[in-house]
Amino acid sequence: MYQYKLSQAGSPKSKIIDLLLEALAQRDFVAQGHVERLVNMAERMADRLGLSENKKRDLVLLAKVHDLGKVGIPDSILYKSGKLTDEEYKKMKEHPQIGYSIANRSSELAHIANLILHHHEHWDGRGYPDGLKGEEIPLECRILAVIDAYDAMTNTRPYHQGISREEAIKELEDCSGKQFDSRIVEEFVTLLKSEKCSKKD
Repeated sequence: MYQYKLSQAGSPKSKIIDLLLEALAQRDFVAQGHVERLVNMAERMADRLGLSENKKRDLVLLAKVHDLGKVGIPDSILYKSGKLTDEEYKKMKEHPQIGYSIANRSSELAHIANLILHHHEHWDGRGYPDGLKGEEIPLECRILAVIDAYDAMTNTRPYHQGISREEAIKELEDCSGKQFDSRIVEEFVTLLKSEKCSKKD
């Protein structure tokens, strides 16, 4: 089973965060596999982009806890199989701020609270909550946006059927320069294709 533990030592606050993450995993049955895959892709992308050890560590931690704020979203919205209403979507969009507030209270997460807050920003400024644009968006968030979208598209969830790897790549490329940083998309697609070739050899 995937471990959400934040630290070996386990301060009282970190244990509370661990419990919240475990509670979220129990509520959202797709969360466990999703987080495992994101961590794996985050590590590979960090290596490909030559990130510093600190940035790599923050990116991997962000991959683990970016949706922490969903503990504050009602089950009726989190589990809904159909399209969200405008009001439900507005409520769902609160999860970055909820996650930010929780992270700010944790010594282990306070340094990435701002990353949690901005993980749904779009390259063209049409994301939320602050409408950041381009390189105003932290690099870790731009990387997570691409790998998170890819994983969401290629895996079946209650509200949609997973699509093929090739279809997901096309969607990422279509949204490059709009929702996503085009450089990150290019690097990620190259990584996927190179790994596919390696498996064939």
